[in-house]
Amino acid sequence: MFNKIITALLILVIAFFGYQKFLKTSDVEHGNAAPAIQTHLVTGEPFALADLKGQYVLLDFWASWCGPCIKDSPKIVSLYDKYHGKSFKDADGFEVVTVALEKRENASLKAAQRFGFGWKHQIEEAVKFVRFSEIASAYDVTEIPTKFLINPAGEIIGVDLTAEDMDRLLSGRLN
Repeated sequence: MFNKIITALLILVIAFFGYQKFLKTSDVEHGNAAPAIQTHLVTGEPFALADLKGQYVLLDFWASWCGPCIKDSPKIVSLYDKYHGKSFKDADGFEVVTVALEKRENASLKAAQRFGFGWKHQIEEAVKFVRFSEIASAYDVTEIPTKFLINPAGEIIGVDLTAEDMDRLLSGRLN
């Protein structure tokens, strides 16, 4: 009897939270302003996403333990290598910001080095679940990898675009 009550309660809780998620409308979608980020990079340096206004920004939520994230890493590195330091018609450049959602502190550092992350904007949050990350919550990230392409005005112009789609978009805006 006790097991049936627990099972019923679990079903009610899951249904309630699923219903809440279904009803929730996200402000983090194409055309909306990217939520502010103020934190510290893995180097300890303060970081604010607003400091990158005027540039295209790829905001990538990932983790060193995430298979699909690892598979995407060479594509992100390729985009960075191709567009960092380039001049765009409507932007001062292109930057990548990675937010590693890690189960162990400093786990992303070895992986970033192994994958050849050449950008300085690397953030790591030690979390047990993705939803417990303050930055991931601000972006309604519930799974990884999740990527946001942000335009020079600070607006989201793509969510979970493929590397190929981002490449086409950025190449069409080069000077």
